[in-house]
Amino acid sequence: MVRVTPVTRAMTSTKNRQTIGQTLNKAWEKTPMKHGTDLLVDGLANTIGWAANKKPVQAAAKALSKIDSFRFMSGVVGVTLSSFYIRETLKSKKIEPEQKRPLAINQAMVGLVSLVGSYTIDNTIEKRYDNFTKTYLKVNEKTIGKNAALYEKGLKNAKTLIVFALVYRYFVPVFITPFANKLSALDKKKLDSKAAANGAHNKA
Repeated sequence: MVRVTPVTRAMTSTKNRQTIGQTLNKAWEKTPMKHGTDLLVDGLANTIGWAANKKPVQAAAKALSKIDSFRFMSGVVGVTLSSFYIRETLKSKKIEPEQKRPLAINQAMVGLVSLVGSYTIDNTIEKRYDNFTKTYLKVNEKTIGKNAALYEKGLKNAKTLIVFALVYRYFVPVFITPFANKLSALDKKKLDSKAAANGAHNKA
């Protein structure tokens, strides 16, 4: 009688899994879906290869390579969140109809000014922060060792993250809200005048 040990059981289980995997692979090779997938992958590869050789695509790739991806994504996230807040405000059933437009105007202004302000501040302090980064790396050279480039990128990204967070969350909402309220009041006055004019027209 063959003694079944944990090692034997594991080897048998591994062989079974390999056999099942091979069987499934052979079955997959014979399916129409496999043929269609190969055609799709080959088509995409050929299309991308063809497009990559075109001058407009190469020019676009070169331009995009100069963009600070972390800073760019910070802006994208900010715009996305602002758009989401505006959409949810206008769709909300818990907010009174007459309050939706003023809130949406406030959110739109905060989002726009925050975006411009974040990029402006981030660019303005770039050189001074670079000097700080170089000093930090030099002082901590022994501790950092060969990871200087990684630390430098991390510090730069941290700066951008802090700037965007402070501008979006604190600075702009405090300063822009009074102006947004005035704009909302003018918008409401305009709507009221239009409604009154329509009412008078209907009576006539």
